[in-house]
Amino acid sequence: MTSNDTNKQKTQQEGVKESQQDRRQDEAAKQRPGQTDQAIHDAETRRPVRKDNSDA
Repeated sequence: MTSNDTNKQKTQQEGVKESQQDRRQDEAAKQRPGQTDQAIHDAETRRPVRKDNSDA
C-alpha cells in the first residue's frame, strides 16, 4: 500500500464518520418539535433590553 492509498483510505474513513455525525445531529434536531435553528440561536443569544434609550 502506498502513501497515497493510505491517505485516500483515511479521507474516506473521515467522510464516513462525518456523515454518521451529520445523521445523528439531524435525528437530534427532529426530537425538538416546533423549534427552528434560528429560534434556538435567538434564545441562546438573548440580551436584556437597554433602558437608557441609547442605540449604542
